[in-house]
Amino acid sequence: MEISGYDVGGSNYAFRRHFNKKHYPILGEEKTYTTPMINTRSQRLAQGPALSVPVPLATDWLRNEKGRWHYPINGADEVYPGIFLGDASTALCIRVLKELGVTAVLNCAQGELTDWNMVNTTQTYYQGAGLDFFGIPALDLPSYNISQHFEETTQFIQTILNKRGKVLVHCGQGISRSASVVLAYLIIKKGFTLKDGIMAVKKIRSIAPNEGFMMQLIMLNDFVHKIKIE
Repeated sequence: MEISGYDVGGSNYAFRRHFNKKHYPILGEEKTYTTPMINTRSQRLAQGPALSVPVPLATDWLRNEKGRWHYPINGADEVYPGIFLGDASTALCIRVLKELGVTAVLNCAQGELTDWNMVNTTQTYYQGAGLDFFGIPALDLPSYNISQHFEETTQFIQTILNKRGKVLVHCGQGISRSASVVLAYLIIKKGFTLKDGIMAVKKIRSIAPNEGFMMQLIMLNDFVHKIKIE
């Protein structure tokens, strides 16, 4: 499915809540689902694009059956047949990758900025092991336009699966950037709704796309499923 017509518009959106880096994402805060009393065009633009689901409500989908969220237990988990979602430590261990049967690595945090939880790997790192590689330099910030990578990452994942291979999609912790990329794949290629994708993945691994990524995933979901916003 082509998504070239889909774009979140870079940084042309705003967030009502401050993103606290200590939480992936903010959970347990007050919910703000109500429609503002003032409904002018300038205010709607300041609040961001129209969405079929409010970001806080979509964030609630990340909780477990007890209404809580917790960090993943494993370094990597197979969240969909052939797709492992994991952290940097797993991605850097060739032995573990071989044991998992991984044939390709998708680094969603490629770069040298270690203070920003980037992972500096390239094709050279995996060449000796015979693993395919692709990387994107995504920052785990709400303002980062991760949707610009959805088409290329989806294509890379599909190419690996078409060869009956297995791909590890990772970032630093395997919960935000890489999780967003996996969810985008499920929406674009497998016809999942965002909610169904989250429910399927979180049964196996806890995930927590930050607020900005969640908003972009909602927009992708609305675009792919042609949801009309009233």
